[in-house]
Amino acid sequence: MIGRTRPDSGVFATPDEEFYYPEGEQLPVDGRHWHACIDVVLPLRAWLRGRPGGSRTWVGTALPILYNRSGDCWEVTPDVAVCFDVDGAEQERRGYYRVWETGVAPAWVLEVASRHPHYYDQMKYYSGSPITMYDHPNIMSDPEVFAALGVAEFWRTDPTGENILTTPLQGYRLADGRWHPITITEDSDRLLGHSDVLGLDLCWQDGDLRLYDPAASKWLLAYDDLLATHTAAEARATAAGRHKEHA
Repeated sequence: MIGRTRPDSGVFATPDEEFYYPEGEQLPVDGRHWHACIDVVLPLRAWLRGRPGGSRTWVGTALPILYNRSGDCWEVTPDVAVCFDVDGAEQERRGYYRVWETGVAPAWVLEVASRHPHYYDQMKYYSGSPITMYDHPNIMSDPEVFAALGVAEFWRTDPTGENILTTPLQGYRLADGRWHPITITEDSDRLLGHSDVLGLDLCWQDGDLRLYDPAASKWLLAYDDLLATHTAAEARATAAGRHKEHA
């Protein structure tokens, strides 16, 4: 697992004058998109908290990552972002992440394809290559921003079943300022890839993305798993209370 990921000093400006960033309106997404994000965010948060230095991690979803203090209001909003060596509790209280304040860029990001027209068009636009320039030469695509900030790994997944991406699980590792594909293997009807940044395996099957801890030989609990575990624990506690009352 890596620690701090410092952004390229040439990416964002830090003038003396502070600029106010409105949080803006969040784009609506479909249910599968939301579920796919939650099934990564919740397990990662729980897993990282149990790791050394877990309180100094932040796992965010669909929050603007601001990387320029000038009036240009430069931002990028990955579906899931993981940062190390930051005050996670402080970031949870905010509706944005300012790179120049923490001095730490995300180390790992995930983009989730969606049927929403904005996401659909964007993913289709990027489907052929992890780095694609817009028509305007002065505007960077999200993958280019991630690379410029020094994000170590960039992943994409497609839960829609509509082949928005050429393959439903893709990973890229940054080296020498460029994105290099991470090996994705096929096992029966599953796609598997390994994240060096997280130390976890990513597994795509039937539209779902799950995380596996190879060191502990166990799956991280997804949202439905966590809900079932909580419900079962409540049922046991209720049964124990009733037994005690009638004892």
